Amino acid sequence: MLSFLLGSGYHQVAAQQEDAFSQFMHLRQLVNPGQTGSSPGIQLTALIRNQWIGLAGSPKWQTFLFSMPLMNNRVGVGANIYRHTIGITQMGGLDGSYAYRFRVPKGFLSFGLQSSVRYLQQDFSLVRGTHPIEQDESVPLGLQSKFVPNFGAGVYFEAEKGYVGFSVPRFLRANIDFSEKGQLITREVQHYYLLAGVTLPLSASWSILPQTLWRYVPNAPFDADFHVSMLYQNRISGGFNYRIGSSTGSVIAGLQMGQHLYLGMAYEISFSDLQQYYQGTAELLLRYAFAPRKVAEAEAITPRVD
Repeated sequence: MLSFLLGSGYHQVAAQQEDAFSQFMHLRQLVNPGQTGSSPGIQLTALIRNQWIGLAGSPKWQTFLFSMPLMNNRVGVGANIYRHTIGITQMGGLDGSYAYRFRVPKGFLSFGLQSSVRYLQQDFSLVRGTHPIEQDESVPLGLQSKFVPNFGAGVYFEAEKGYVGFSVPRFLRANIDFSEKGQLITREVQHYYLLAGVTLPLSASWSILPQTLWRYVPNAPFDADFHVSMLYQNRISGGFNYRIGSSTGSVIAGLQMGQHLYLGMAYEISFSDLQQYYQGTAELLLRYAFAPRKVAEAEAITPRVD
């Protein structure tokens, strides 16, 4: 939540604060703790995202996810470690997640909890203003940093060929500004996520996978990703993604290399006038899945949309 001085009073503007990823379908744990540990075996996922390539101070994101099922897939535990930079701002964070899962008709339902702490750092010595910035009490001087804790929750349903989930990863409206004069300029706002996907077999070798992720922030424009891809023999995939909030489109490709390793790539462009100022956005994703221990057939969860 941003506040600015206009006339004789403060006015507030809401905007999305969380990053959006073209390959969201492989990063569901980032937005919904209920998905934690839903796949058999330990999974390690790493993602690098370079946004607005060629633009000075452009956003860059690195994240590493861990998830593991316990107690015959009834419990899932996981963690997300990430680093994000944009302009004068750097953010590092650690999320811990826990999910409890039980069988329901036609699938499994899980409830997840997440705790998080973020480390924010801004170097205001890099700021250049048209007027001396020391005259603006809302702009601190030098290097500033702070820790911001938070917590969230999610519910997630998974069937053999589909999933749907709803989550609020951060409940608290924490103060995230660095004003030295006591004004509250910026705070975290709740983000509400709805995600869903399904696998539709077309033949013995081919399937089509439509998936979507909706993001809602109060008083901010609605945003959503719509994705569709083709999957060949559960190994090679290719598809497209469109994000309506920012009018961007992505080409996405994936390759399952053996039983354990998956490689995903995405290239994203904007359909707005902003595209003329940069050379697109690129993502690289690697996932390694350790062979799971044998579990009772009734407890196995092997959704093909993962």
